[in-house]
Amino acid sequence: MFNHRVGDYGLTALILTLLLIMLTAGFSLLCSLVWTLVVAARLPSWVDKAEAYVVPGKQLINDLPDQEFMRRLEKVKQLCHQCPVAIYALGGRTYNNTRTEAAVAGEILLESGVDKEAVFLEQISRHTLENLQCIQPMVEHCSELTLISNRYHLPRLIAMANAIPLSVVAVAAEEHLALSPDSLTRWIKEAFYNHWYGVARVLAKVLG
Repeated sequence: MFNHRVGDYGLTALILTLLLIMLTAGFSLLCSLVWTLVVAARLPSWVDKAEAYVVPGKQLINDLPDQEFMRRLEKVKQLCHQCPVAIYALGGRTYNNTRTEAAVAGEILLESGVDKEAVFLEQISRHTLENLQCIQPMVEHCSELTLISNRYHLPRLIAMANAIPLSVVAVAAEEHLALSPDSLTRWIKEAFYNHWYGVARVLAKVLG
């Protein structure tokens, strides 16, 4: 699973990514971090209309969602209140959890009053790329999807969706980009994932 988080050339791309970071003394990772922050900062936190909402899963902690996952669900509840359309909750069972991410998200949405007929669950995928790959056959009737996730996560989601391809509009769960010492590690980690995915995409084009 680890090798395929960024596509068919995951392990090779990972090795090349690490080499690039070392050869550039971290400059390539810094460029990825700046790109991630710029894209994330420009994302809207609201849309007035949508055809379908898509909420990617996030690893549960003892079968419970963390604060970041809850922000995604709270945002989709707010959007659905104004424009009630189908909601696709994504994510299978990961690590030592006994429930799927999608099932937990669906339960929370239903408890908040969202119409049961409007909630659809994708319970197979285990990471971001699989989230998008597994949802594709479920939304073939949709011309555009509204992706809802945390700001740090959306740049990678957008890049992966465009590559599949899926037509998406991204909406951030947070109103504004906020940086803090506590969140810096998360942003650097996401910048690394974006760097890794970018290298994997180049490999796929060259070798594919």
